[in-house]
Amino acid sequence: MSAGMALRGHVHRGAWLACLAAVAAAAAQAQAQSPPAAVSLREGQPQTATHTAEQRFLYGVDIGSGTYLLRVEQQGFDLKLAIERTGAPTETYDSPTFRDNDELAVLSAPGHYRVEIYSDESTNARGGHTITLTNVSNLPAAELEALRLVSVASIANFTGGGDGWATAADSYARAAELWHDLGRTRDEADALFASATVEYWQRFTWQKSADQAASAAVLYNQLGEAALAANSIHLQGAAVIEQALEVRQNESGAAVAAESEALFAEALRLLEQARATHERLGRVYDLGLVLNNFGYTYFNKGDLARARP
Repeated sequence: MSAGMALRGHVHRGAWLACLAAVAAAAAQAQAQSPPAAVSLREGQPQTATHTAEQRFLYGVDIGSGTYLLRVEQQGFDLKLAIERTGAPTETYDSPTFRDNDELAVLSAPGHYRVEIYSDESTNARGGHTITLTNVSNLPAAELEALRLVSVASIANFTGGGDGWATAADSYARAAELWHDLGRTRDEADALFASATVEYWQRFTWQKSADQAASAAVLYNQLGEAALAANSIHLQGAAVIEQALEVRQNESGAAVAAESEALFAEALRLLEQARATHERLGRVYDLGLVLNNFGYTYFNKGDLARARP
């Protein structure tokens, strides 16, 4: 990766993450709070909570033989799951798609599990979560394998590093293939979106990210999931922006300038699609992220007047 790409990636990710991720002080403040009392979570008995980002929730789970799926529906926050089985190290699960979609963890070893739900976001907004435990032992082998791949990918994404993010992206992509074969369109779309997000934010593989995000958007649109389709299109547009910058950085000349401008135009077209959807749906948070990338695009095109808010 060139120095220019590294710098550009740093500036771009820094700008977007200012809207997405939390500051370290907020995390430290949350950790300093008294630990919450554990709530017993039983199979088929969901627990729901409305809360702020700094609140942490603790659940106790006891399972015997079999395979169980722990699902956390994120409701307005980017949540993480820290899961510790008695006598085993803690594993943290964190899907890469920020506030979108659920956090999943597959539990298969008998014993007592300590499950902590928390967010690193710094926001005064209120959101929540719903956590559910389901016995999935009798599911078909292919479905269990897809769930395990998503679970492994979530751990690998949190672990990070070259190997971790490669494992995460590959596991999500393999899960998407299994979901496709099983006819599970929503799960396929979620896995494609997750893989595309890792490819974009962590691996800088712009074309692969754009292709996967585009495929996810098609599936979400088929399902009537307009907001998720818009976020996938936004991700596709962001990847195309980076392609335009890469083309312009690597070579010069009239042909290169034309190719770069064509990519910028395609990126702006995609961003406009995402903007229009989020504006129509009243999704202010997602709309703000899209507008940030409009500014980033115009700034890199040298159009400073349009880059300003």
